[in-house]
Amino acid sequence: MLNVCNSPQLLQGLIHGTVRVGLSRLIDCKFEIQGKGSHVIIGDGCVLKGLHCLVVGDSSEVEIGNNVNINASHSSPTVMNAFDGTRIIIGDDCLFSNGVELHTTDYHSIVSDGARINPPGSIQIDSHVWVGLRTIILKGTHIASESVVGAGSIVTSSFKETNTIIAGNPAKVIKTNISWDIRNLPMNNDE
Repeated sequence: MLNVCNSPQLLQGLIHGTVRVGLSRLIDCKFEIQGKGSHVIIGDGCVLKGLHCLVVGDSSEVEIGNNVNINASHSSPTVMNAFDGTRIIIGDDCLFSNGVELHTTDYHSIVSDGARINPPGSIQIDSHVWVGLRTIILKGTHIASESVVGAGSIVTSSFKETNTIIAGNPAKVIKTNISWDIRNLPMNNDE
């Protein structure tokens, strides 16, 4: 396991993988990579606190875009686990709370008539997505840009419409035509 605090850098020697970090700030982040051609790439302008990545299997990867903010903690990290040749792709300008989990696998096989029926699947989160506290995002999902994922949601399917709030277990669209801002703007009390 590797703790990273300085940037920019290229970290090697994690079995057969690498971690490439742009001009970003990483605090209490941990990376474990097992597999040939597997890697983690972090863009520029990110502030990542409490990110834990586990990348296992050949050609598995986690790619985090520019200006991504993860505000997690040692006791409640944000976890991104990519297994068996899958990818977790995070677009630019995303915001993650603490206790968020992304998993591209079920970790164990379900077999029917001698064949595995639960293959792993990649996860894609487009640009400017806000993911709330203790959200779980599972394999094979896609979240469109300009969206918000409500706290405690479990995302099990894809949401390709932009500017939506999705929430619940399982997550579903609860509001459309929204936007969000990282700043805490004043409420409009002109009602």
